[in-house]
Amino acid sequence: KTHPLYTINCGRMNERRWSSLLTSENSPLNNLKTTIYFKDIGALSANQLEKLFTYFDHADLSKRNRLIFSYIDTEEKSPNKDVIYTYLTNRLLCMVLKIPPLRERIEDLPSITTLYINQTNSILGKQIIGFTPKAMARMQQFSWPNNLDQLHRVIHELASATKGPYIQEDTVSLILQKEEPAKAILSPAAAESGLDLHRPLEEINYDIIRLILQEENMNREKAASRLGISRSTLWR
Repeated sequence: KTHPLYTINCGRMNERRWSSLLTSENSPLNNLKTTIYFKDIGALSANQLEKLFTYFDHADLSKRNRLIFSYIDTEEKSPNKDVIYTYLTNRLLCMVLKIPPLRERIEDLPSITTLYINQTNSILGKQIIGFTPKAMARMQQFSWPNNLDQLHRVIHELASATKGPYIQEDTVSLILQKEEPAKAILSPAAAESGLDLHRPLEEINYDIIRLILQEENMNREKAASRLGISRSTLWR
Protein backbone atom coordinates (compact mmCIF):
# COMPACT_ATOMS: atom_id res chain seq x y z
CA LYS A 1 0.00 0.00 0.00
CA THR A 2 1.36 3.44 -0.94
CA HIS A 3 2.09 5.74 1.98
CA PRO A 4 0.31 9.13 1.91
CA LEU A 5 2.72 11.97 1.11
CA TYR A 6 3.11 15.13 3.17
CA THR A 7 5.52 17.82 1.96
CA ILE A 8 7.21 20.28 4.34
CA ASN A 9 8.76 23.16 2.40
CA CYS A 10 11.58 24.21 4.74
CA GLY A 11 12.28 27.35 2.72
CA ARG A 12 8.80 28.70 3.54
CA MET A 13 8.68 27.90 7.24
CA ASN A 14 8.36 30.92 9.51
CA GLU A 15 8.91 30.61 13.26
CA ARG A 16 5.19 30.18 14.02
CA ARG A 17 4.81 27.33 11.54
CA TRP A 18 8.07 25.79 12.70
CA SER A 19 6.98 25.83 16.35
CA SER A 20 3.61 24.33 15.41
CA LEU A 21 5.31 21.59 13.39
CA LEU A 22 7.33 20.43 16.39
CA THR A 23 4.76 20.91 19.15
CA SER A 24 1.21 20.63 17.78
CA GLU A 25 -0.77 17.43 18.31
CA ASN A 26 -2.02 17.77 14.74
CA SER A 27 1.50 17.98 13.30
CA PRO A 28 2.18 15.61 10.38
CA LEU A 29 5.22 14.47 12.37
CA ASN A 30 2.79 12.60 14.64
CA ASN A 31 1.42 10.54 11.74
CA LEU A 32 2.02 6.86 11.22
CA LYS A 33 3.06 5.20 7.97
CA THR A 34 3.30 8.51 6.12
CA THR A 35 5.92 9.62 3.62
CA ILE A 36 7.17 12.99 4.89
CA TYR A 37 9.20 15.02 2.41
CA PHE A 38 11.42 17.76 3.87
CA LYS A 39 12.00 19.97 0.84
CA ASP A 40 15.19 22.09 0.84
CA ILE A 41 16.33 21.19 4.34
CA GLY A 42 19.37 23.40 3.81
CA ALA A 43 17.11 26.45 4.18
CA LEU A 44 16.77 25.79 7.92
CA SER A 45 18.91 27.70 10.39
CA ALA A 46 21.41 25.95 12.65
CA ASN A 47 19.01 26.36 15.58
CA GLN A 48 16.08 24.90 13.65
CA LEU A 49 18.20 21.96 12.50
CA GLU A 50 19.26 21.23 16.05
CA LYS A 51 15.63 21.21 17.22
CA LEU A 52 14.54 19.03 14.31
CA PHE A 53 17.31 16.46 14.79
CA THR A 54 16.62 16.36 18.53
CA TYR A 55 12.97 15.69 17.74
CA PHE A 56 14.00 12.87 15.40
CA ASP A 57 16.12 11.28 18.11
CA HIS A 58 13.43 11.37 20.78
CA ALA A 59 10.39 10.56 18.63
CA ASP A 60 11.91 7.77 16.50
CA LEU A 61 10.24 9.44 13.54
CA SER A 62 12.15 7.41 10.97
CA LYS A 63 10.79 4.18 12.46
CA ARG A 64 7.17 5.33 12.20
CA ASN A 65 7.29 7.03 8.83
CA ARG A 66 9.23 7.15 5.59
CA LEU A 67 11.41 10.29 5.41
CA ILE A 68 12.73 11.99 2.28
CA PHE A 69 15.01 15.03 2.32
CA SER A 70 16.18 17.30 -0.49
CA TYR A 71 19.20 19.56 -0.24
CA ILE A 72 20.14 22.14 -2.89
CA ASP A 73 23.91 22.05 -3.29
CA THR A 74 25.38 25.30 -4.62
CA GLU A 75 28.88 26.47 -5.40
CA GLU A 76 28.95 28.44 -2.15
CA LYS A 77 29.27 25.97 0.69
CA SER A 78 26.47 26.19 3.24
CA PRO A 79 27.69 26.45 6.84
CA ASN A 80 25.24 23.67 7.79
CA LYS A 81 26.03 21.31 4.93
CA ASP A 82 28.39 19.04 6.88
CA VAL A 83 26.01 18.92 9.85
CA ILE A 84 23.08 17.95 7.65
CA TYR A 85 25.01 15.38 5.64
CA THR A 86 26.57 13.76 8.71
CA TYR A 87 23.29 13.45 10.59
CA LEU A 88 21.22 12.17 7.68
CA THR A 89 23.78 9.59 6.57
CA ASN A 90 25.26 8.46 9.90
CA ARG A 91 22.29 8.78 12.25
CA LEU A 92 19.28 8.19 10.00
CA LEU A 93 21.23 5.99 7.55
CA CYS A 94 19.72 7.81 4.59
CA MET A 95 20.63 6.73 1.08
CA VAL A 96 22.05 9.65 -0.90
CA LEU A 97 20.93 10.22 -4.48
CA LYS A 98 22.71 13.02 -6.33
CA ILE A 99 20.40 14.52 -8.94
CA PRO A 100 22.03 16.89 -11.46
CA PRO A 101 20.27 20.19 -12.24
CA LEU A 102 17.76 20.26 -15.07
CA ARG A 103 20.14 22.10 -17.41
CA GLU A 104 22.51 19.11 -17.23
CA ARG A 105 19.83 16.58 -18.14
CA ILE A 106 17.82 18.58 -20.64
CA GLU A 107 17.13 15.39 -22.60
CA ASP A 108 14.75 14.40 -19.77
CA LEU A 109 12.65 17.53 -20.26
CA PRO A 110 9.96 15.92 -22.50
CA SER A 111 9.19 13.18 -19.97
CA ILE A 112 9.26 15.58 -17.00
CA THR A 113 6.95 18.06 -18.70
CA THR A 114 4.52 15.25 -19.49
CA LEU A 115 4.18 14.51 -15.77
CA TYR A 116 3.70 18.17 -14.92
CA ILE A 117 1.18 18.67 -17.72
CA ASN A 118 -0.88 15.74 -16.43
CA GLN A 119 -0.89 17.26 -12.94
CA THR A 120 -1.79 20.70 -14.29
CA ASN A 121 -4.60 19.28 -16.44
CA SER A 122 -6.21 17.88 -13.29
CA ILE A 123 -5.89 21.21 -11.48
CA LEU A 124 -7.06 23.46 -14.32
CA GLY A 125 -9.52 21.08 -15.95
CA LYS A 126 -7.55 21.16 -19.22
CA GLN A 127 -6.89 18.47 -21.81
CA ILE A 128 -3.47 19.51 -23.02
CA ILE A 129 -1.57 16.72 -24.76
CA GLY A 130 1.88 18.29 -24.86
CA PHE A 131 4.19 20.62 -26.79
CA THR A 132 4.61 21.08 -30.51
CA PRO A 133 8.14 20.09 -31.66
CA LYS A 134 9.22 23.74 -32.03
CA ALA A 135 7.79 24.61 -28.64
CA MET A 136 9.69 21.76 -26.97
CA ALA A 137 12.87 22.81 -28.77
CA ARG A 138 12.43 26.30 -27.31
CA MET A 139 11.95 24.81 -23.83
CA GLN A 140 15.16 22.79 -24.19
CA GLN A 141 17.12 25.89 -25.18
CA PHE A 142 16.33 27.57 -21.87
CA SER A 143 18.86 27.24 -19.01
CA TRP A 144 16.32 26.75 -16.16
CA PRO A 145 18.38 28.49 -13.44
CA ASN A 146 15.77 27.73 -10.75
CA ASN A 147 15.46 24.10 -11.75
CA LEU A 148 12.27 22.02 -11.35
CA ASP A 149 10.39 24.57 -9.24
CA GLN A 150 10.74 27.04 -12.08
CA LEU A 151 9.71 24.43 -14.66
CA HIS A 152 6.63 23.48 -12.65
CA ARG A 153 5.52 27.11 -12.39
CA VAL A 154 6.18 27.77 -16.10
CA ILE A 155 4.15 24.69 -17.09
CA HIS A 156 1.23 26.03 -15.05
CA GLU A 157 1.46 29.41 -16.81
CA LEU A 158 1.73 27.78 -20.23
CA ALA A 159 -1.27 25.56 -19.57
CA SER A 160 -3.31 28.53 -18.37
CA ALA A 161 -2.49 30.44 -21.57
CA THR A 162 -3.10 27.52 -23.96
CA LYS A 163 -6.52 27.08 -25.55
CA GLY A 164 -5.93 24.03 -27.75
CA PRO A 165 -4.48 20.55 -27.16
CA TYR A 166 -0.85 21.57 -27.81
CA ILE A 167 1.36 24.27 -26.30
CA GLN A 168 2.69 26.44 -29.14
CA GLU A 169 6.15 27.95 -29.67
CA ASP A 170 4.95 31.57 -29.49
CA THR A 171 3.34 30.91 -26.09
CA VAL A 172 6.56 29.35 -24.81
CA SER A 173 8.65 32.27 -26.09
CA LEU A 174 6.33 34.78 -24.43
CA ILE A 175 6.43 33.05 -21.04
CA LEU A 176 10.16 32.32 -21.09
CA GLN A 177 10.92 35.91 -22.05
CA LYS A 178 9.64 36.93 -18.61
CA GLU A 179 11.89 34.32 -17.01
CA GLU A 180 15.08 35.70 -18.56
CA PRO A 181 17.27 37.62 -16.09
CA ALA A 182 17.13 41.37 -16.50
CA LYS A 183 19.89 42.80 -18.67
CA ALA A 184 21.53 45.96 -17.39
CA ILE A 185 22.14 48.87 -19.75
CA LEU A 186 25.86 49.60 -19.78
CA SER A 187 27.71 52.69 -20.83
CA PRO A 188 30.04 52.26 -23.85
CA ALA A 189 33.05 52.29 -21.49
CA ALA A 190 31.52 49.61 -19.29
CA ALA A 191 30.57 47.51 -22.30
CA GLU A 192 34.09 47.74 -23.68
CA SER A 193 35.50 46.80 -20.30
CA GLY A 194 33.70 43.45 -20.40
CA LEU A 195 31.94 44.08 -17.08
CA ASP A 196 30.35 40.79 -16.00
CA LEU A 197 27.09 41.30 -14.10
CA HIS A 198 26.55 37.61 -13.37
CA ARG A 199 28.67 37.65 -10.22
CA PRO A 200 28.38 38.65 -6.54
CA LEU A 201 27.64 42.33 -5.90
CA GLU A 202 30.94 42.86 -4.07
CA GLU A 203 32.94 41.78 -7.12
CA ILE A 204 30.81 43.92 -9.46
CA ASN A 205 31.31 46.95 -7.19
CA TYR A 206 35.05 46.41 -7.22
CA ASP A 207 35.16 46.34 -11.03
CA ILE A 208 32.96 49.44 -11.30
CA ILE A 209 35.23 51.38 -8.93
CA ARG A 210 38.31 50.24 -10.82
CA LEU A 211 36.70 51.31 -14.11
CA ILE A 212 35.81 54.78 -12.78
CA LEU A 213 39.34 55.22 -11.42
CA GLN A 214 40.77 54.39 -14.82
CA GLU A 215 38.45 56.88 -16.52
CA GLU A 216 39.55 59.56 -14.01
CA ASN A 217 43.25 58.75 -14.49
CA MET A 218 43.43 57.28 -10.95
CA ASN A 219 42.25 60.55 -9.37
CA ARG A 220 40.52 59.26 -6.24
CA GLU A 221 38.82 62.54 -5.40
CA LYS A 222 37.12 62.76 -8.81
CA ALA A 223 36.26 59.03 -8.77
CA ALA A 224 34.70 59.35 -5.30
CA SER A 225 32.71 62.37 -6.44
CA ARG A 226 31.32 60.50 -9.45
CA LEU A 227 30.38 57.52 -7.31
CA GLY A 228 28.80 59.69 -4.60
CA ILE A 229 30.99 58.29 -1.83
CA SER A 230 33.81 59.60 0.34
CA ARG A 231 37.49 59.05 -0.46
CA SER A 232 37.81 56.82 2.64
CA THR A 233 34.94 54.64 1.47
CA LEU A 234 36.52 54.46 -1.96
CA TRP A 235 39.82 53.41 -0.40
CA ARG A 236 38.13 50.66 1.65
